[in-house]
Amino acid sequence: MTMPSAFTVQTPEVATIRALNYSPILKRFRKRRGKDTIRLGDVLASTVTGYGTVFARVDCDPSFGVELLSQTDAFASEPAGRVIRVDSMTRPERHRVKLWQILIAGVGTLAETELYGRAVIAESRLAGKHLSQDVLALTATEPGSVESLYLYAFLCTPTGVSLMRSTSYGTKMLRLRRSTVSEICVPDASPTLKERVAKLVRTAAEQRGQYLHEIREARRIIEALPEAEEALSQCQDRKARCSIASGPFTTIAARNHAALGTARVLLAKLWKSRLADLLEQDGIYNGPRFARTPCTKPYGIDFLDQRDVFAIRPVSRRIVEPRISKRQLYVPSHALIVASHGQVVGRQSFRARRDGYVRAAPVRDHTRYSACVTET
Repeated sequence: MTMPSAFTVQTPEVATIRALNYSPILKRFRKRRGKDTIRLGDVLASTVTGYGTVFARVDCDPSFGVELLSQTDAFASEPAGRVIRVDSMTRPERHRVKLWQILIAGVGTLAETELYGRAVIAESRLAGKHLSQDVLALTATEPGSVESLYLYAFLCTPTGVSLMRSTSYGTKMLRLRRSTVSEICVPDASPTLKERVAKLVRTAAEQRGQYLHEIREARRIIEALPEAEEALSQCQDRKARCSIASGPFTTIAARNHAALGTARVLLAKLWKSRLADLLEQDGIYNGPRFARTPCTKPYGIDFLDQRDVFAIRPVSRRIVEPRISKRQLYVPSHALIVASHGQVVGRQSFRARRDGYVRAAPVRDHTRYSACVTET
């Protein structure tokens, strides 16, 4: 948990407006500037981006538009943004993601599990897409260099997030002041250490792209089946539908009967297996509600909400282990987690995937997903 702190400063600065902007760590690094620290502005080619530029989003078909990523989309394991017309943006080139850019979540609050102030590297999953005004993109003078990747790794640390958040301005929803971001100083390291860090960052970036490529290839195998192609063509367009059903009814919500058109009936005739045939007894369940009491390591367990399960870098919080059934508290290593809270976003097929609702994800490491079934 973040603990409150108090300290004094010798000389107040014009660029700061409150105690939040005074970071004792940043002051310590600045005093050693030129010795063993790196100034962020000295590594960046430019801080001119589309961050903070407000524009109207005009939705269109994917074949005619570009994909716009919110800050949540940028941190998702499978980025799926909103498709808009490119002329919605006055300067589209300022919003386009370039390989090895450092993307910073630029709007939010100081809550412990907020994305605000956190960084993600732009690799093959994100490059070529466009950013909303809520994401600050940092472009290095030498993109993908050892220096820039080391800098990114430091910004991912708790200290790095704290330094980035110290540049905040605003009241309820905070934003980053770009001029102050350039003045952030980080500790330098030996060439050997920086090379080692950069190598690990490159490996992580490559494997993220490989994960997305292989999961899409696996889906294409299913979607290429003749019956799957026909079913997808019948329910691809999201529109108002009418349906006649004789029952029995497990729900009275009309969308559950008519939303897929005749695709459900078609697949029921061709595919005899049901989901229940592949699951253990009582294998579909939500966890119960319980009080989430914050604590710190080594006590408690890691708790991930629905957003974190589908994030490329989950931001867990530490809570006291509740006294409930272990089965409902911990996720088995062989389980599939399905996002079960949300909404059906948009009226068109090209907008339907933006919300995480009803997406599924495999459990990659069950020790990191303790208690997350209560949310998904």
